[in-house]
Amino acid sequence: MKPGVLYGGVFAGVYLLFVIATIPAKLIFNFVSLPKDVLVENVSGTVWQAEIDRLATKDVELNRVTASLSPWSLLVMDPAVNLSFGDDLLPGPQGEVKVSGLLGELTLTDADILLSANDIARQLDLPVPVTASGDVAVKLDTLVLAQPLCADAQGEVSWRKARASAFEQNVILGQLSADIACEEGALAFNIQPNNDLGLTFSAYLRQGGRFSGQGYLQPGEKFPQQLKAVLPYLGKKDAQGRYRLGF
Repeated sequence: MKPGVLYGGVFAGVYLLFVIATIPAKLIFNFVSLPKDVLVENVSGTVWQAEIDRLATKDVELNRVTASLSPWSLLVMDPAVNLSFGDDLLPGPQGEVKVSGLLGELTLTDADILLSANDIARQLDLPVPVTASGDVAVKLDTLVLAQPLCADAQGEVSWRKARASAFEQNVILGQLSADIACEEGALAFNIQPNNDLGLTFSAYLRQGGRFSGQGYLQPGEKFPQQLKAVLPYLGKKDAQGRYRLGF
């Protein structure tokens, strides 16, 4: 290859990156068809570094979203964006995640997200009204999105110092953790069995935002005394002393 052709190619590549970097982020959203229930407020910055004041659906609200496009990802023809969102003084989750595979299988990696435990509790159809306290930490190593929802997922959800209020009783639940996986195209959250509640449970997020879950509660020596009054609402226990749970 002649030096002139090589230098010309490098110059063209650098110039293209410069042009992309200066495109207003708001202009891009004019050409993107978002779902009807997605609300985007106050987009500013450029494609290189975009800022969104608020991004919301009926179930999730993200505030102060910053999206940074990786220059290297453009050179290898696999655009990747680093997202950060949230604020201590505003509602909604806080965290960061890398999004890649924009031209193929959309992939989330290195996610570190903090959510309100009570925001999650409000999404669930529980047998008794419960108010949850504290934050839930999500560590997501990888999530490959594909039909019907995912192709691969690895990570962990942890609710440290878990507390909840039910029937005017404030109950310490101990630590609850769950492994994240992808099972038959659904995003699965499998509760780790070593917990004070004697809880074994798997919850599933399916296409269309549908949640379902099933498992058992088997009270043991560490089971909170205040929760024993709730057990009759769960139905009859089986021969192994377990109460069936599901939603």
